[in-house]
Amino acid sequence: MIFVNKLKGSILPITIIFAIVGIGLVFAYFKWVSHKRYKLNYRIAETKALYNAETGLAEKVYRNLVKADLFADSESNYVVLEGEEIENMGFYRDVELGIKTDSLTYRDLRYGSVEGVAIIHTLDGQTKEITRTVEMAFSRESLAEYMYLTDDEQAGGAPFVYDGSGSERRDVTFGAGDDLGGGNIQSNGTMVLSTYYPPPVFTSTVYITYGQTIELNGHNFNSVFQGNPDTLSRPKVKLPPVGYRELINASDYTYDAKRLLKYGSGAASRDTLIMTDIEFIESGEFRVKQWWYLKPPHLKWNYDYTANPLPRPRDLEACTLNGADLRECPSYEDSLQSYHAKWVDNSGNDQFMESTICGPHGFAHCDFEPINKHTGQPDQDALLLDETRHTNRPVVIYVKGGQVRVHGTFKGRYTIVTDEFMTYRRHGWPGGFYGPPPVDTTWCNIWLTDNLKNADAIGNTVPQPQQRCEGGSDNIMGLVSGANVIIANTWANGARDSYGSNQDIVIHADLCAFNESFVIQYWQNTSNFYDPPHGDGRGPSIFGGYTNQSDIRGNIILWGGVVQRYRGFMERNLPGPYDIFPGIGMDKDYHYDRNLSCAPPPHFPSIEYEGTNEISLKLSDYGEKK
Repeated sequence: MIFVNKLKGSILPITIIFAIVGIGLVFAYFKWVSHKRYKLNYRIAETKALYNAETGLAEKVYRNLVKADLFADSESNYVVLEGEEIENMGFYRDVELGIKTDSLTYRDLRYGSVEGVAIIHTLDGQTKEITRTVEMAFSRESLAEYMYLTDDEQAGGAPFVYDGSGSERRDVTFGAGDDLGGGNIQSNGTMVLSTYYPPPVFTSTVYITYGQTIELNGHNFNSVFQGNPDTLSRPKVKLPPVGYRELINASDYTYDAKRLLKYGSGAASRDTLIMTDIEFIESGEFRVKQWWYLKPPHLKWNYDYTANPLPRPRDLEACTLNGADLRECPSYEDSLQSYHAKWVDNSGNDQFMESTICGPHGFAHCDFEPINKHTGQPDQDALLLDETRHTNRPVVIYVKGGQVRVHGTFKGRYTIVTDEFMTYRRHGWPGGFYGPPPVDTTWCNIWLTDNLKNADAIGNTVPQPQQRCEGGSDNIMGLVSGANVIIANTWANGARDSYGSNQDIVIHADLCAFNESFVIQYWQNTSNFYDPPHGDGRGPSIFGGYTNQSDIRGNIILWGGVVQRYRGFMERNLPGPYDIFPGIGMDKDYHYDRNLSCAPPPHFPSIEYEGTNEISLKLSDYGEKK
């Protein structure tokens, strides 16, 4: 049988088809391989970009966020830094640093973000940037963590804080009733216990600054220090910290107390000072009043000069220009002694009655005329500002170049901050060939003229949070003075009247006196020590002419914390320059408010350690930005 090959001539097309299919499969394979390689390289580039970003966090973000002065010289809480190239890896860029407020805890967070970049070649031969952005945030450990912190355990903030030789500040000791439990306790100086019994008791851990000691004066260590642990060592805390200037830069409301300083702007122009009063209202508002005043010695209210149209205080003891040297007027000398602790020498120059009663530890006042001594409020025609503000967010209130009086019941979160001091030209001065008037100084103190209470308080007690900051109160107050925080001698604060009554003051706030002390106004009193330089001589005349061997006004009921450069006296008694019993001042009833450790006052300064230019940070958030 003969077979016929019907496939003859089809081998070549079939071969071509198989070749084409094979080549397609090979190209598809190589394309698949190239795509897989690209995906692998892409993932590698992503990893490189992520590592580059994290390198930027380590090299630029953390190393700068920990710097205390990062934002000190800028009015903006935002900084952009240059990136860096990383060998064989790519580079990082867009290094952004800033401060933001946590919406839940109201804590200030220092944050930073970095974009990491790696380069990859695409399938079409182009280059492409692969980016990943990583961010991290840190909460700052603020000074509100402290129940008690001083730079030095020596006295400050008021008259007679130096010893008899005038060379050393007096030591202030811890005695019975000085239980400062609940928050951190530290002094950069030497803590000294009183020799009297019973001794103080510390129920919280006491931090001992490196190189310092505790003088027990015969007391049993374990009976005094009962914290867990009882004591720990810690570096010296810097006071004032760089964060003080950051706080001022972060202000939401600024009230300028320097705008009437007119000396030199005209032939007859003189400086006029401004007092600021802030009253907090339980509804969540705060009322701000400002009024002009003159610090004696000053000219009579009706002295004729037209450069400044403001009326003059109606001070019957003020001097007139009657052709004699103004500095020889008895009322001029009386004012100089009562308000400056100075006298006029034979050459007509100022001399301190006591060389150590000067500066931020000299005479200070908040009740200059025109003011009603009973209500503590000024005459209506002296008001320059009277406004009420309502806010539903944390705010910083900055009083620029002046003193501020604070009182009321607050609802919300606030920080009040002042400058350290302000200079001005004395109003009462002969003029003419006597030369320009002396330059006097107003220390920008914060005055507590009445209770400052948390609206959530039950009686005088602030509700405290439980574990993990559950419960407690959302209302927080911080007072940060560039000079002193002073409990004023007012009727509301228990000033002794003719019936000898007294009154407690309730303070629900964290108090910082960065350049002096938290102190009571004992130099204005109705004891036997009311004449200059021991006192300003105005106590008896203001509070009914009553004099007594002592002037004990009540208790200081504090829920908060105290940070101060020097330790202020709350009571003066024997032995010492005020040699009376029981003394002048108030007794202490201090409690730490744990709400402050959960959420400190707005933009409250951080804990900064001396010599390191670093603040204490805690990592609160980290992750890749999607």
